[in-house]
Amino acid sequence: MEYQIRDTGSAREVTLRGRLTFDGNEHFRAIVDRLSEQPHRPVNVDVSQLDFIDSAGLGMLLLLKEAIEGHITLQAPQGQVKRLLAASHFNTLMPIVG
Repeated sequence: MEYQIRDTGSAREVTLRGRLTFDGNEHFRAIVDRLSEQPHRPVNVDVSQLDFIDSAGLGMLLLLKEAIEGHITLQAPQGQVKRLLAASHFNTLMPIVG
């Protein structure tokens, strides 16, 4: 998994690429650590470039939500990622846009 974090002023944007699985746990922990330095700020997570996510990846997104103590939005899921988010009713836990 690759990632990029940008600060837009009003929110932070995280772009995820590749596969969000347990193998990416260490990289994802770096994201969580960095974003939790300023909790309560909105975070937009662009998942449009994720090719695959599994249950561990879903759990990591939940950890991020807890760590930032704020609003998180998932943006533009595609393919398998979109199907898994829908099947797990993830939209009841955080907004999914696009």
